[in-house]
Amino acid sequence: MPTESKIGNTIVDYFLKEELGIDEDKMNTWLDESIENKTKLNEFKTIWRTVDTLCISKQFNVEEGWIKVNQSIFNQVVIMGVRKNVVFSIAGMTAILLIILGFLFLSNPSVKLNNRIELATSYGNQTESVLPDGTKVYLNSGSNLSYHYNDKDKIREVEFNGEAFFEVAKNEKPFVIETNGGMKIEVLGTKFNLMAYCDDENIITALIEGKVEISNQDGQKVNVLPGQIVEFEKETENMKMIPGNANLSSAWREHKIYLDNSSLASITKILERMYNVQIYFNPPEIGEQIHYTGVLQEETIIDVLNALKELSDICFKQKGKEIIIMSN
Repeated sequence: MPTESKIGNTIVDYFLKEELGIDEDKMNTWLDESIENKTKLNEFKTIWRTVDTLCISKQFNVEEGWIKVNQSIFNQVVIMGVRKNVVFSIAGMTAILLIILGFLFLSNPSVKLNNRIELATSYGNQTESVLPDGTKVYLNSGSNLSYHYNDKDKIREVEFNGEAFFEVAKNEKPFVIETNGGMKIEVLGTKFNLMAYCDDENIITALIEGKVEISNQDGQKVNVLPGQIVEFEKETENMKMIPGNANLSSAWREHKIYLDNSSLASITKILERMYNVQIYFNPPEIGEQIHYTGVLQEETIIDVLNALKELSDICFKQKGKEIIIMSN
């Protein structure tokens, strides 16, 4: 894999799919090294697609475009100054990629365009955005969304992975979300929380306001009313109502975790995404043996683990972003 200083060039070449001496085996090896590397590539991909989207206008305003990228998607980017050449100061490899992309689009306005809007958050971060139709989207950690208005079918199309709270703008044109598990949600105007991570076995939809229709690839449909929660099983594509308080489903927006006899394993999966860490068990079975009921709202991952430690017979060790939870 290329050195840190050359990674931006390599990934740009990777996106362009050009034969410029890139060793794809090394790229794949690098991606397999850690979740962080995969997250990094996804962040670069989002920048790439977003800049592509911003270039749709014939009179592309570079200054406004880059500011939009910064404010809407990557809040960690710090604008140091906007001059004729649009210079940014961004930590690490992201800086290299942004500079390369800036010169690419300034010098080559004929790059293929599309009318998709791409949004993403890395693990450990959350963001709030407004789509072109006025829909508000609150993205939880490790989520990505692609929005497109289908002029042929007159529908607002969204491809989604992760967790988000949607406040869909009322419109006669349906708002249709497709998830990684083959589930589709259709609405006109409503508020709901959707949890649809690729590595989860189920997709959870909790409706707060309005009405939604959930369907699978076989055409089976379920109409959901306010206060109801639907679980979609990816393997079987079965859909069923499950008990719970729909209003608490989006507690993550306030950095709260509501627990209802929740296993330690299910809690740590949430914590991994929320704090961008990796958690292991020793022995492995304690993840399913220990359960909690209550509310967690702590500033740091260590504070959360200390709170869990007070409630059960566990201890933990941390080394960087890796944490091992052990039984006493």
